[in-house]
Amino acid sequence: MILAWLATIAFGQGASQTHGYLKASGGSYSVEVVTKPVTFRSGTEQSTFWGGGGRTPPEEIVTGIVLKSKNTVIRVPRSAYADLSNVNRIWIVKTKGGCVVHLEGGDASVAYRAIFTVRGTDLIDRKVADGEFPEYNWERTVYYSKEPPG
Repeated sequence: MILAWLATIAFGQGASQTHGYLKASGGSYSVEVVTKPVTFRSGTEQSTFWGGGGRTPPEEIVTGIVLKSKNTVIRVPRSAYADLSNVNRIWIVKTKGGCVVHLEGGDASVAYRAIFTVRGTDLIDRKVADGEFPEYNWERTVYYSKEPPG
């Protein structure tokens, strides 16, 4: 059985003026997305973010994702979130042996959805897809981590 928990959006609540927070939890998993307002000087740097580009520069960028299973922090490399901006909502779907974290951001032609798959206490992959044409514009990153022998 798959259950979904919608995020409690808490921008500004318990946050400093320079950062925003979005939080969601489900079962033994919780996630917190930290964002920061940003101003771009040129059009080239804004086009490197999901959720901004063209005539719509990002207003906020993701500066951190804290993902936990019970009290264990799950490693989320910076590369998993460094190109995400303008987050609108997050939620967690519990799966057998893990969870899937959904993050939506951007608006209209620059909308996107990022999906993070977690098994146990390991981030397995991330897929980010365009909000309007997800089957034509997407990218996927696979994460692998194993203890060395000995």
